[in-house]
Amino acid sequence: MKKPHDCDFLKAPIGEKNCSFEPEVSTVRTAISTEGKPIVSFDEGQHWTLDDSSPPTKPSVTVYWKKIDEDED
Repeated sequence: MKKPHDCDFLKAPIGEKNCSFEPEVSTVRTAISTEGKPIVSFDEGQHWTLDDSSPPTKPSVTVYWKKIDEDED
């Protein structure tokens, strides 16, 4: 019997689906600099830049699911 491919979840619920999903999280961080100016980071707080957008950027969290294809044995 062939295994379902491409995460075929409409097939029987028992058995391998040849893929899985892993959560991915992305954040937008905001803060106030030592000079009292708004700053923003789009790379998990590693680098900060002056936030001169109008209106100011709002902090946010985005969660999405990344499909991981599994090799057949």
